[in-house]
Amino acid sequence: MKNINTKQRYIISIITIILLFTSSGYTQVCAIPTNDGSNLTLSGTVNSYWSVVTGTYNAGSTSITLQSQRGSLTPISSGDLVMVIQMQCADIDLTN
Repeated sequence: MKNINTKQRYIISIITIILLFTSSGYTQVCAIPTNDGSNLTLSGTVNSYWSVVTGTYNAGSTSITLQSQRGSLTPISSGDLVMVIQMQCADIDLTN
């Protein structure tokens, strides 16, 4: 096996650093930052809530069917960041 000299180690180090820092540039962006503006003033109801159509949604599914929107009346648009939560065993008190 051939010995690696100082110049070759330097070049290998530089290539390794470049590969480490540029690989993060290939990550997928799920939402578009500042899609709705960079300086928003929030007031009133800002979140929207939907129930889903009863069915089986397996891990790795790429779509779900929504119904019954509540809260903000702003529709979901392409590039919006959404959070899907499954709530279980809750007692809902609608009096407050």
